[in-house]
Amino acid sequence: MKDFFLLLDQLKSLYEAELYEDVKILSDLLLGQIESSSPSAFSLSNAGTSSSTVVSSIVCESKDKYNIYYLYGNAAFNLKEFKLAENLFNKALHINKSNLRPKLKTLNQIDCETDIIIKFNLNVCLVNDKKYQEAFTIVRNWSRYY
Repeated sequence: MKDFFLLLDQLKSLYEAELYEDVKILSDLLLGQIESSSPSAFSLSNAGTSSSTVVSSIVCESKDKYNIYYLYGNAAFNLKEFKLAENLFNKALHINKSNLRPKLKTLNQIDCETDIIIKFNLNVCLVNDKKYQEAFTIVRNWSRYY
């Protein structure tokens, strides 16, 4: 499990360094391990040593999975891979199901910053893919809450 958190930190570092292709590769690897039901393992070799650490299927909290989809989606978005980004943003929002249901805005129910970024970028993806009605629906729902 320690290796998972090291990889998650590495993923954030890659994103901050704007190494979006690397973010995609590592995110895909992490999500594959998280979502696999069989204990198929992958090996992480330690630099400078001959030993390696074998990691079986990973169990993580939904916030970690959300963060992976968020970073992966933004990496695809920055690479102008809008269809992939749209898919990843929808998966991230699906993890936070409460954000998909209309609700009245109160001080305790304001969307977090990442959800706002996801919804904005998802809207750009939809417009780019000429899905104007879906994009309009997102904007219309914003006006109810903000």
